[in-house]
Amino acid sequence: MAGNLSSASSSSRAANFRNQIDSLGSLGTSVEEFTFELDGVESVVGQFIDEVIKSIDEAGISVTGTISNLSMEVEDDTLKIYGAEHLLYIDAGVNPVGKQLYDTPYQYEDKMPPIGPIKEWIKRKNINLRNNEFFGGEGSPFEEFDEEKAIESLAWAISKSIYSKKGIPPKDVFRKHIPSLIENMKEVVAGFTEQSLISTIRNKYGNDVMNKKKN
Repeated sequence: MAGNLSSASSSSRAANFRNQIDSLGSLGTSVEEFTFELDGVESVVGQFIDEVIKSIDEAGISVTGTISNLSMEVEDDTLKIYGAEHLLYIDAGVNPVGKQLYDTPYQYEDKMPPIGPIKEWIKRKNINLRNNEFFGGEGSPFEEFDEEKAIESLAWAISKSIYSKKGIPPKDVFRKHIPSLIENMKEVVAGFTEQSLISTIRNKYGNDVMNKKKN
């Protein structure tokens, strides 16, 4: 049975909490892959990770790379969730520049989406740009390009379309699982509250994008 966090000192509560999850390490791993016996906290966290990755997979998004990498850190009485900022953009969506298509705090401003991930998506889909009913044959914009050049050209076109017209539609793969994570944690850690869980995901400039407000 979990101890009573509300009656313990701040330092002892933090130590108690840390002892329960100090064996977790990186949580970009399925719950079935843990090699040790799961306690309550570990099981809840593993289930949360599984649910997020399942949602990403069901949305047709590759679960390889950083988008599905989540980690947790204990600090005082809080459990912090860290992850790739792109996960938030996929989850909530991103509006194109100058347009409000989706109910999201994120919007393109002065930079287009990077073409690297788009090129990988084209390759993963195994799209043959020179010999298919849409891009091949006479009049194809890629007819005279080699395959790599054709992929790069299409990636730039897709990036421009996302930036100026379509944005990124919300996929709802991450935030919807946080309420159940909080409720499940309450069952295994006495005194755990919504305020005990901090989801902070920052961009490369150190800005908190998880809690960004809509303009």
